[in-house]
Amino acid sequence: MHLVGGTTTLETRTGGIGVNAVIRVEQGKCSDTDYVVHFPVPMREAWENVVCTCSVQLLFREEAEVEEWCATRGIANGDVRPVE
Repeated sequence: MHLVGGTTTLETRTGGIGVNAVIRVEQGKCSDTDYVVHFPVPMREAWENVVCTCSVQLLFREEAEVEEWCATRGIANGDVRPVE
């Protein structure tokens, strides 16, 4: 979104299946900062299975949701970063 420039909007669901979420970036600044992004696959391994990598990099409201999502799916908890 940052690379596109201007104002961009991403509509998704938390955890891929949760509640609707809208993230807006205006002039390079994220206006919706109440989210985290989960990166369960280390970036050095991302291209080994890029489809899997992209399918599990998801948006969540908080780190506790990430932990629950990982536990119910048998996926290792990876790096969690603020959305901005």
